[in-house]
Amino acid sequence: MVPKMRQVRTISQNMPIREFYNKRNKVLLIRDGGGIGDILMLRMMIEDFKDLMPDAEIIIATVPSYFNMVSSHPHVSNVVNSRELDENQYIVSYNVTSSCIRYETKIAPRADLHRSDIWAAHCGVRLTKHNMHLKVSKEMKEFGVKFFAHIGLTKRPIIAFSPTSSMLSKDLGLKQINDVVEGVRALGCDIFILCKKPIAGVKCPMATGINLDQWLACVDQADYVISVDTGTFHAANGLNKPTVAIYGWADGKVYGQYHEKMILVQKHRDDIPGWCGPCFNWTHCPKCPSTEYQKPCMSEITGKEICEAVEKLMKQYPPMTK
Repeated sequence: MVPKMRQVRTISQNMPIREFYNKRNKVLLIRDGGGIGDILMLRMMIEDFKDLMPDAEIIIATVPSYFNMVSSHPHVSNVVNSRELDENQYIVSYNVTSSCIRYETKIAPRADLHRSDIWAAHCGVRLTKHNMHLKVSKEMKEFGVKFFAHIGLTKRPIIAFSPTSSMLSKDLGLKQINDVVEGVRALGCDIFILCKKPIAGVKCPMATGINLDQWLACVDQADYVISVDTGTFHAANGLNKPTVAIYGWADGKVYGQYHEKMILVQKHRDDIPGWCGPCFNWTHCPKCPSTEYQKPCMSEITGKEICEAVEKLMKQYPPMTK
């Protein structure tokens, strides 16, 4: 079967009044691609849109693999396939797929706006709430409990650790990962690694090969989160989990500005005189020009620094007995 092709908006034609009446309150937001972190940040816009337009039907266009991550938002009326979309079916539509990249590239190496704010500004809206409305169902909470037992997590507190992302330049190296695992265990915590693929050379329970709902359940059931710049960090924000965030060339102070329970580990120009980053320039790093390797802003972070941040986080947010 040949898939439908996306149709972009054409020049407006006279519209019958009944058709206008049926379409007048439908607002389409398009996010065609990106990672799961971008989809979670997109959720931070929707409540403000609904407050501005209480009668509006807010429709999200994205790729099918992210449907569940969007449709669960209480103010989303419908989710449609961005690859089979006809924008002419909507009077009002906003495509935010590339607006953040254009803005961040223009302002680099500085950064000031969270991606949800960049997208909202593209739509002419200033956000006031930034609430993801991210929740995990009772069924998936039960999955998380059983899955933890299945992979051998037997004591609290439990820490979810995401040391890798979809970009090599954001990943921690093998020694860093092992040092964090060892250091967290020395703090009396259990730890598991949450990632897409198993990581060779690491002796630690791993949650791999699970779907997005199960992944979210694992974040939800953890007591603390350690994460590089990837979807787990944003999920932890939405679920209000105490988090150690590890950032390199992207600005963790900006991406984490709405995460109330976060400690940032980053080599940042604001804190280290003369340091070059965060630069948002992972493709032409002067210290490591190849896009295929970890950048110094990540490789020079030590496992000890990360574990010290975990210890500080645990003092600020003491573990709860479950």
